[in-house]
Amino acid sequence: MTFAGIKSQLPRVIRYVAENRDIIVPPELMRSLVQSIRTILKNPMAEFFNRIVTADQLNNFATIYIQSSETAIPEIIASQNLSLDFKQVQEANILRSIPEFNNKVLVNLTTALKPDRVNGGLMVSAADTMQYQFCKAQLVASYADLENWLTPYLSEFVVRTYSMIISSIISRQFGLTLDETMKIMGVSAIFYSQLLGPDNDDLVMPAIYNRCTFIGSRAELTALAEEVADISSTGLDVVKLCAMMKKVGPDRMKAFEPQVFLSICGSLGPDVITGRIALEYPPYWVYCLLLALSGVKTPMIYQLNNSRLSQEGRSRFLSAIMSDEQLFNLRR
Repeated sequence: MTFAGIKSQLPRVIRYVAENRDIIVPPELMRSLVQSIRTILKNPMAEFFNRIVTADQLNNFATIYIQSSETAIPEIIASQNLSLDFKQVQEANILRSIPEFNNKVLVNLTTALKPDRVNGGLMVSAADTMQYQFCKAQLVASYADLENWLTPYLSEFVVRTYSMIISSIISRQFGLTLDETMKIMGVSAIFYSQLLGPDNDDLVMPAIYNRCTFIGSRAELTALAEEVADISSTGLDVVKLCAMMKKVGPDRMKAFEPQVFLSICGSLGPDVITGRIALEYPPYWVYCLLLALSGVKTPMIYQLNNSRLSQEGRSRFLSAIMSDEQLFNLRR
């Protein structure tokens, strides 16, 4: 999936929030609601959420609650599966005069809050949903703001999970041999290494890809990278990822197009939208990892178990991401 469908709706989203500023949850109320749930849940996602709160990161978000109204709500907002970063939206210049939205990540808590009939205002009705939304938004914001988003180990683990899981799914679908599967794994690693690397990274041999010795020796990594260099050297997206797969795969994959890729690999998340975006957007992939490793029953945990990655995920990966200070040091 490309983000074309999302981008086409952005002007309407910007207009909606600019004309409906009353949907914003006042910061003082938001802080009170957050404090009321900090000790309710005990899992990695809750710990990540607590890091966000402790580091005073709530000002990075435009938190909204939408009551029933006759005004048509843009699909991007209504779905509540998208964390829209206004800082990355060129059309959002109009929001510069609205500090509550300017350069913020939109967090829709409509399904996590409800009217407080006793005291007035709002109260938390779904603590887990609320925490998940903030965690995803923090990942989106940090990915945009940091030149080197994750530590080398975290980046390598993310690429390893992505390339091993994606190649495993495709291998089963097309009955690939081990050699064919490893090539699909390799080009998947090149793709995600590009997405995780700095702007000045080597597009043919990204730095993170050089660490992917789980795929093969460095000579084998180099040989595969050179084989697809005509595609990767100008930057990759899902369309070019599928082109690389067709190039290194067997003849029966010559008709492998993005629609096929999304269909067979896009259901790893808690919902179809999140799962498909995760295939081309690292913050959502890491979000899906955190959900799975927090005990949420999504297809991702089955794939992590199948690839023998869940144990490392629950130990070293979680420890490393919780202690990565730069992820919790954003100022917008």
